[in-house]
Amino acid sequence: MWLGLALVVVLIGVGYYWSLKLNPWVVCPKCHGTPRLKGLVFKHAQRICPKCGGTGQVLRLGRRLFGMGPPR
Repeated sequence: MWLGLALVVVLIGVGYYWSLKLNPWVVCPKCHGTPRLKGLVFKHAQRICPKCGGTGQVLRLGRRLFGMGPPR
């Protein structure tokens, strides 16, 4: 029983690792993928999203936690 449970945990871990390797980016939670945010008072004014730096994407939490960094 414990061997089967350990095997399932290892398979989930390996699958998550490969998921992080193949898909390192997620949509920025602040700007939702549109890298420019509209001004609060003047709606025609725009600025670059400070969280993603204008790319619309951020690294996944797992890549940041495990110190994998951005892909090369």
